[in-house]
Amino acid sequence: MRNNSFCISILLAALILVFSTSAKAQEKTVAAQASAAEISYNEGNYSNAISLYEELIKNHGVSVSSLFNLGNAYMRSGNLGKARLCYERAKRLSPDDGRIENNLAYVSSKVDDANAANSGKDKNALAPDSPSFFDSVYDSIAVETPSNRWAVLAAVSFILLIAAIAAYIFSSNVTARKVGFFGSMGFLALAGLFIAFSFMSAKAFERQDEGIVTSFKTNLLSSPDADAKTSSPPLVQGTKFHIEETSLGKSEEEKWYRVRINSKTGGWIKSTDCEPIKSE
Repeated sequence: MRNNSFCISILLAALILVFSTSAKAQEKTVAAQASAAEISYNEGNYSNAISLYEELIKNHGVSVSSLFNLGNAYMRSGNLGKARLCYERAKRLSPDDGRIENNLAYVSSKVDDANAANSGKDKNALAPDSPSFFDSVYDSIAVETPSNRWAVLAAVSFILLIAAIAAYIFSSNVTARKVGFFGSMGFLALAGLFIAFSFMSAKAFERQDEGIVTSFKTNLLSSPDADAKTSSPPLVQGTKFHIEETSLGKSEEEKWYRVRINSKTGGWIKSTDCEPIKSE
């Protein structure tokens, strides 16, 4: 029996050693690839930096830093569509990162200026709608605040709820019991509210109804057909849109999105000309 326990202990120790060694080796590989990409970026070799960052993401998964740095490389290379796509994806992972927000605002302003120049007399044909009061409140809760922050606040509220209940039950002081009673109701309401906000934020992270134009320039069409009439001025790369519907074209390999730029402008765009921010 003792021999069996000893063998199991040795096996577990060996497995832990193997996994820790493998994890350290992977960390060194990621650091080496990130360093090589950073060197290429600093030397102005943006195409090589893009290749290295994309390989890093492909092999080791996405991270805020890899998406942010890849977006910087695309921006420096002049590809505002891919740059905005990377920044939008990075923002979903870290909604309150000021660096991402600043670069995203810069790229967005460049895209809006280019679209305004292509819009002719109606300069607002491709401009995003101004958010309503309720849209701003929703964005503040679900888009700009990560779900784990709301979850932490919910946990803190729950702990305070337990403390308030304990004060109400065990305290002999009338004032303390009143504070515990009303405090418990308040903390219960806050915990429920924060949990709801956390779910809202998690749902916003997973939403698949937003995309970015990645081709150099394209038009929205009146139907999912390459021969259909145009329904908008030319869209430059980096234009953000909301996806309303997905459809197949004349062949099963041809995928189209019915999108909306704002309340006035919408139409169909081929999937090869754009990418959803959150892929399926």
